[in-house]
Amino acid sequence: MTGEPLAIDWSSAAVEDGTLTVALTGRAGRRWRARAEAVLVQLRHAGSGWEGVALERGGFVVHDVPEGREDEVRHFLEAVAMEANTALGVTADQRAGAEDDDAHEGDAADDADARMTGAFQAFGDEQSADSAEKGPAQQR
Repeated sequence: MTGEPLAIDWSSAAVEDGTLTVALTGRAGRRWRARAEAVLVQLRHAGSGWEGVALERGGFVVHDVPEGREDEVRHFLEAVAMEANTALGVTADQRAGAEDDDAHEGDAADDADARMTGAFQAFGDEQSADSAEKGPAQQR
């Protein structure tokens, strides 16, 4: 880890067959990954409802995301990233992501995937707007 906090790059979000994949803004080192995975385990035991979350190379994968719960997934993943950053002493203050037999059901699932992808990517637009409002001096 380079001393800069990792964040979720919501503009990279994609949903396919109800599975969200979203990248991190940088490379997660071993310590960051270990802490994030420990947080995932803790939250699973606490009954978070997000059993199908995995930290894979470069970002998160969330299986079986139900449409309409994008904001909950966002907050869940943001909490994991924030806890991993905080545990390592790296915070944002330092620097200012099943086939269907029935074609109609498949189309509906594809439409839902597209809507959820758009919703997750919109979080990236919000991130960009927040950064622009802060200005270059506050982003460092």
